[in-house]
Amino acid sequence: MSESGRACAKTAANRLKRVSLELGGKNAMIIYPDADIPKAIEVAVRAMNFGWCGQSCGSTSRLFIHEDVYDRVLSGC
Repeated sequence: MSESGRACAKTAANRLKRVSLELGGKNAMIIYPDADIPKAIEVAVRAMNFGWCGQSCGSTSRLFIHEDVYDRVLSGC
C-alpha cells in the first residue's frame, strides 16, 4: 500500500467510513446522487472519446455510479 493509501485509510478509519482505494487507477468518473444526472450522463459519454475511436490517454475508462442513481443513469435520465 502506498503512503497515500495509508493516509486515506487512516482518515477513513478514524471517522468510521468505508472506503475503496483506487490509487493508481486510470481516468475514473464517479456519479453521486446530488449530480445533475442528465449532464453527468452526457459528460460520461463524451469523456469516453468515442469520436476519437477511444484513442485518447485522457478517455474515461471506468464509471462508478452511486447505487441511489444507478438505475436512472443506466436508463439515460
